[in-house]
Amino acid sequence: MSKGTIALVLAVIGGVCLFVFAKDRLTTRYVIEDTALDPTPASTPTPATPSRDAATGNAMIAGGAAIMPDDLTHIDPSDYSVELAKFIPVEVGMDGFAAKDEFLVYYNSELGPTSRVSMTEKTVDGATVFLIRRLGLQDDSVSGEESYAVFDAGKLAAYGTRIQCARGAEAGNWTTELCP
Repeated sequence: MSKGTIALVLAVIGGVCLFVFAKDRLTTRYVIEDTALDPTPASTPTPATPSRDAATGNAMIAGGAAIMPDDLTHIDPSDYSVELAKFIPVEVGMDGFAAKDEFLVYYNSELGPTSRVSMTEKTVDGATVFLIRRLGLQDDSVSGEESYAVFDAGKLAAYGTRIQCARGAEAGNWTTELCP
């Protein structure tokens, strides 16, 4: 590739989406987990159904953390902060594909050995709601991060981020305030 060239390659390998981002001859590989990309062949036994949170109905993993919300129509923008999203180079009105790429690159950077990135999106009332979450951060203060974005008519219409505290009275809770 020539200097300044950016390439983006997506491939599904064994039910896992492999995202390859190359810029200026440097290549970084990211793995994105998305249940929508994991079709189970008929010959494969169906895995056990994950437990569900009684209040929200969201699928749960060991330890009680929600994998991803099943219903994106209940995302409340007041639960997210544009200020916390300042490290993601996006702005309202930018091209939707470019904005989504920025979210993907940001959420798949600085991953540790226990980090897990999940994402989902749905069309709601003609707009696309996108949710991406990173858990298992190698930080003593923040254990998770989640952003939502709304794309309408091919443009980023709204977005925000919230974090999950790793310690203190708010440990395990999602907040828009800095964690202790």
